[in-house]
Amino acid sequence: MSLLQRAEKELKEGELIGFKNLFFDSLSLWGENFFTILLTFVVPATALTLLLRIPLGEHQLDYFIALIETKAPLISIVKFIIFSYALRFIILSVATSLFWATLIYYFFNIINDGSKKWGESFNLAIPIFLRLALWMVIINLIGAIGLVLLIIPGIYLAVRYAFARYVVVLEKNVPNPLKKSWELTQGFGWHIIGYLVFLTLIYIVLSIPLDVLKAIFKDSFILYVVDTVWWSLFELFFGIFYLKFYVNLKKLKAIA
Repeated sequence: MSLLQRAEKELKEGELIGFKNLFFDSLSLWGENFFTILLTFVVPATALTLLLRIPLGEHQLDYFIALIETKAPLISIVKFIIFSYALRFIILSVATSLFWATLIYYFFNIINDGSKKWGESFNLAIPIFLRLALWMVIINLIGAIGLVLLIIPGIYLAVRYAFARYVVVLEKNVPNPLKKSWELTQGFGWHIIGYLVFLTLIYIVLSIPLDVLKAIFKDSFILYVVDTVWWSLFELFFGIFYLKFYVNLKKLKAIA
């Protein structure tokens, strides 16, 4: 590859998958559609989270730590995680898949041609959301098992499957979205990890005032609701960011 070709490639990568462009484009999409996000995802997701709430109390946490410290059999740890978080990671994933499928279609249309087709996006989501739910449960279970075995495998799998939900919704003819996501992320794992770290740090810093209030007013239901709403808003920003990343990465690979 000549120096000119390399420079052109780096320029295209910067324009399409550079963090600055992805971040501000996603922030603009998030801000311009804030009330749509609030009414169609945050409110239902928050209500579902409250209905399915299973707090990890002090005794449960102590039990989990004891299992780790005593080097309990792996099966005991896995059972604990399954029973403690089944509703959170499985039922909630299934319940919110219709909202996710709708919003993926919705923002994909905006990214492609600027059109805001909420009703059409919802109609398209109805026949696909159960398939999305199934794959999201599989991905969550794989990630949980990876984290139980060791932290690194869990992170690595999360990175390689980062685009699976978009593949399920937008590429219906792909039989295995995990394989497709694996192929798309080939060579771009560090981008995904780096961007995830930056976004997580931004979330942590912006959450400091809320964390301080939670430390002062322990077991406050109102603060729990605010925290859930805040996370849902940021979760949607994450979703928009990686949707934009997915679309632009496909363009970059098509150019290459």
